[in-house]
Amino acid sequence: MWEEKPIYSSKLTYLKIPYYNSLLSKKIEGIVRTCPNIIHLNFENCVGFSNRALNQLKAYPNLRYLNLCHSGIMGDKALCRMVGLCRKIKYLNIFFCQGITNRSLIKIAESCQALQEFHFACTHLISERFISHILNLCLNLRRFSILGSCRRKNRCDILVEKHFTLEKHLNVEKHLSVEYLDFGRCVYVAETSICNTIHSCLNLQYLNLNFCEITDVIIKEISCLCLYLKHLNLEGCVNITKEAIDQLISFNPNIYVENFMNSMDMRAELDQEIRGLYNTRHRVGNIQNSVLSQIYRDLIPIHL
Repeated sequence: MWEEKPIYSSKLTYLKIPYYNSLLSKKIEGIVRTCPNIIHLNFENCVGFSNRALNQLKAYPNLRYLNLCHSGIMGDKALCRMVGLCRKIKYLNIFFCQGITNRSLIKIAESCQALQEFHFACTHLISERFISHILNLCLNLRRFSILGSCRRKNRCDILVEKHFTLEKHLNVEKHLSVEYLDFGRCVYVAETSICNTIHSCLNLQYLNLNFCEITDVIIKEISCLCLYLKHLNLEGCVNITKEAIDQLISFNPNIYVENFMNSMDMRAELDQEIRGLYNTRHRVGNIQNSVLSQIYRDLIPIHL
């Protein structure tokens, strides 16, 4: 009797295996051996993705897309070796991948100059040198996210100021191609640095400034310069007035402003919550008193 054998297509180019808890290096070896033409890999949330597994990806020199978001702990050496051979990557996501330092980030910038989209988060020790490399070498970069990574006072301000801003000393305006910029929770980036960033990124379509210490000054700059901006996240930005937002929308009626709430709105919401808690407590107290009164009335005939 003829038995059907499993077919492994050497023409497979796209592979997505998210949320897989035991993606061991042996399985990666099997994928590399049977699918040699992969150019798109998505291992998002594959907990346990190891350095050995990362080393296997060197077999894909034509890799264009790699998503390792939340994929565990990986070292600088393995990541450096991988990107050193996979130089055609255009999309790289290493959000919340532990064990990554400035060394491998600089290697990414030097090796993957075709990079168009790069995401990483909570890499607290990023340096000025890395930001310089990624912006000066990856000229096609469109989407750049450093969520929660600028948490060192002074250092983060230096790196943003120098490399997202105009080249004033050369009298040459440096306009970047970045369309997506995420400064979320970069609490130590000064307003002047963000302002200069806006001057350099005129093609911005998405801007996340949640929990950044900004005022109406930034909103006015956005109104005048970011004519293509479609999405603005202002969660936790309490020093912005409604008048500034109204002016922004009048300049750009197609913009979506997310999570805007000024200090007056926050106070009003807090007052409402406090009143709600007070009323709830008051109602509970009345109910308790009513129940106790009923129990007392029921007990009186028994004693008599």
